[in-house]
This record gives sequence, structure tokens and C-alpha cells, in this order.
Amino acid sequence: MPARNALGYRTLWQQGPRGHFQDQTAFARLAGPRWRGTGFGTVMGDFDQDGAPDLAVVNGRVVRGNSAAEPPREAFWQSYAERNQLFANDGAGRFRDVSPANAAFAGVSAVSRGLACGDFDGDGALDLLVTTVGGRARLCRNVAPSRGHWLMIRANDPERRRDAYGAEITVEAAGRRWVRQVNACGSYLCSSDPRAHFGLGQAATVDRILVAWPDGVVEAFPGQAADRSIVVRKGEGRVNAGEGRRGR
Repeated sequence: MPARNALGYRTLWQQGPRGHFQDQTAFARLAGPRWRGTGFGTVMGDFDQDGAPDLAVVNGRVVRGNSAAEPPREAFWQSYAERNQLFANDGAGRFRDVSPANAAFAGVSAVSRGLACGDFDGDGALDLLVTTVGGRARLCRNVAPSRGHWLMIRANDPERRRDAYGAEITVEAAGRRWVRQVNACGSYLCSSDPRAHFGLGQAATVDRILVAWPDGVVEAFPGQAADRSIVVRKGEGRVNAGEGRRGR
């Protein structure tokens, strides 16, 4: 759960045990970014699909960057502009600042506020939508090379005819487990793709899918090939009475 502090760098709060958080900023190597920023929209997503969630942050000041005279109207917002940031997860919970290598997302200064993510072109990779003050929204398509396998899951409750917000989905593949929560919010004033996205690395097949629905019922769904978007519906899986979200 990243947050911004007064020094302008990200603070990473790691949960464990459930409901308790520890500051892991230094361990995660987020205390020394290439540049500082007044963080707003923040997204954790597996952009290269190697199985480890990466971090994207958009920035924009809330006070003037200098004390110069009032700028012309067309340049007014430039005094508040900052560059965005992108951090790659090494798989061990440590991040590498890759902002300079991603000019389309992090190379242009703007007064950025909202950051939403989702697969807008159907290729299985998470793309990013940035909203700005005094400027246009920008859609950044994910073109990361050598991406791993993936699975996109939409959890649906047929009885309520809606996405099952609050459901917790676990995917098992190649001896590993990944957990995602169905939650379209989580960034600043934004709603992202309601589907749970899983980067699977080299795993081309999923062994099992577990869904802990918001009412506490846990269902298991069979494994299948990766690299596809699927829908799991409550009531169509096998009930697993012995497995609950708090026991994992």
C-alpha cells in the first residue's frame, strides 16, 4: 500500500499479519528515486507480467514551483508540473526506478492527478490512463518487451447481476500463488478495470483458481491455459469449506 510523505518519496506499508502494517520503504528501495514528486494517482500492477507487481505514480505540485511573477495564462499550470514515476519489482519485493526509460509515461512534466489502469486493447497487458489539470488525459499503451504469461479474471455474482467487488481471487500455477482483490478503486479519484489481472511469468497453465466471495463462501474453479480473459460466476465452482480468505 504505497503512500506519499512530506519528503516527496513513496512510503510502502506492507501488511502482515492481516490488518497490521509495517513501513518497508527502505527495504523496497523506494526511498531514493531518480526524482521527487508530489504523488497523486498510484497503481500497483504487473506491467511486465513476470509475477511481481510493479508501481506507477503520477505527480503534480499543489503549490508554485518558484516565486517568480505571475506567468502568462497559457503557462500558468507549468509552475505546478512534475514528471511521473515508474518502478519495476525485482520479484523479491525491491523496486528499481525505470522512469528515465519510459518517456511516454514519465518523461513529460504535467500536473497529473488521476491514474487508472486496465487492458484497453485486449492484449492482456495493463495500460495506464493519466488525467491532468489544465491539460488532456493521456492513454499510455503497454509495450513492455518480453512480457510473461497472464490471466484476466472477472468475478460475477449472477444473483446480484454485478461484479463481485470485495472478492479475493487466488491463482495457483507452477507451484506459486498470486492473490488479487476485485476492487476497481485504489487510486486517486479513479476507477480502474474491475477485472483481476495476474502476471504468471513462465507459467503457461493455471492449476487452480480460488475465489473468496464477499459473503465468505470460497469456491474452487478448475485450471486452464493462460493468456486469456475469463469470467468466474458465483455458484458455478466447487465449494471449499476448509479454505477461507483469512487462512491463506
